[in-house]
Amino acid sequence: MTTTSKVQTVPAGVVTGDLLLAHYSYYAPITATAPSGWTQLQSATLSGSVAETVWYRVASGGDTPGTTYTWSFSGTAYQAGGMLAYRGVDISVLPDGYCDNKGTNTTPTLCSFSNANSNDIYVGFFALDAAGGFGLPGDLSNRGSVAFASYVNLGSAAGDKRLGAAGTIAADSGALSGSGAWATVVLALKPQGGPTPTPTPQTSTATPGPTATPVVVSFIGSKTTTSKVQTVPAGVIAGDLLLAHYSYYAPITATAPSGWTQLRSASLSGSAAETVWYRVATGGDTPGTTYTWSFGGTAYQAGAMLAYRGVDTTVLPDGFCDNSGTSTTPTLCTFSDANSNDTYVGFFSLNSTGTFALPGDLSNRGTVAFASYVNLGSAVGEKPLGAAGAIAADSGALSGSGGWATVVLALKPSGP
Repeated sequence: MTTTSKVQTVPAGVVTGDLLLAHYSYYAPITATAPSGWTQLQSATLSGSVAETVWYRVASGGDTPGTTYTWSFSGTAYQAGGMLAYRGVDISVLPDGYCDNKGTNTTPTLCSFSNANSNDIYVGFFALDAAGGFGLPGDLSNRGSVAFASYVNLGSAAGDKRLGAAGTIAADSGALSGSGAWATVVLALKPQGGPTPTPTPQTSTATPGPTATPVVVSFIGSKTTTSKVQTVPAGVIAGDLLLAHYSYYAPITATAPSGWTQLRSASLSGSAAETVWYRVATGGDTPGTTYTWSFGGTAYQAGAMLAYRGVDTTVLPDGFCDNSGTSTTPTLCTFSDANSNDTYVGFFSLNSTGTFALPGDLSNRGTVAFASYVNLGSAVGEKPLGAAGAIAADSGALSGSGGWATVVLALKPSGP
């Protein structure tokens, strides 16, 4: 949940024992004070310009979704930030390595550090005192961004990714369109238990029973492409579900490499097609492994590979809907799922020069802008679902009318 006020809000899906991380970007001469029950974890400051501070709290029974906490600032802080929630974190090792950084240039950087445990979650926070647009490092999933607004609020961003083996973690840089001041904090969250548990950002709005936490699907990462080559994202291990999708010119056929199975496809004749394939990762699907698709002609392709953990691949998909049309509202059509706590994933193919915005309730998992006679537009987003049943249609927005095709499907969590 992002904010530009002094009030932070507990996100949907939080249950007792989850780790809450609240962070603010603010004007550096100003001091920030957290409400009772919150502990400062890390802070970075560029004197006279910008600061980034992260606090934590272990959710109690009173931290129901929508609960608010109010920070105080010693003056006009131009604050912006957000609250993130993670489940399955070992609170006794917090953080499992960190690094604070600052500078003035076009590359706000999460500096290098080391962690002591495998399969950590890496979380990076950015404070930005710059009017230029900002792009997160490409390997991070966006967990909440607020654009800089002059004399209103600083820029703020947070992103995460899964790590593999313990050890030295390389620096990772974002990109500002114009030079500016920045401060960053990056830290690692250790999973509870043995070496391979999977702590994840909260993705379920379901309320657990009195003795069990609902199983949820975990998003691991994604890699976009405009070539015929798809790349396995960072953090993938054997057993993860890989989804590869392409947007392409509809008269053209697309053929996946060996080992990939078509899941769903939608097509608008003479305009745009969207096809999704899947594969269960094996030991050979290490991050950076590539697969090459073939097309029956000039396809103007664009797409991405996504990775998910904890999916029941015997129920794939747990409901779906394919759609196409020509308008300013590319739509994921309504369908039903049979199981609770699914993850909803929507794919868009866009044959339009207009800019595209995903439905506001979806987290962006990989977007490629339309480029005339180069590639179609491509986008994919997801959200958590609650109880099983009918799922309403969900529409994005094009700034100009164009042809589109969409696929939406539900991924059932493994386990009860």
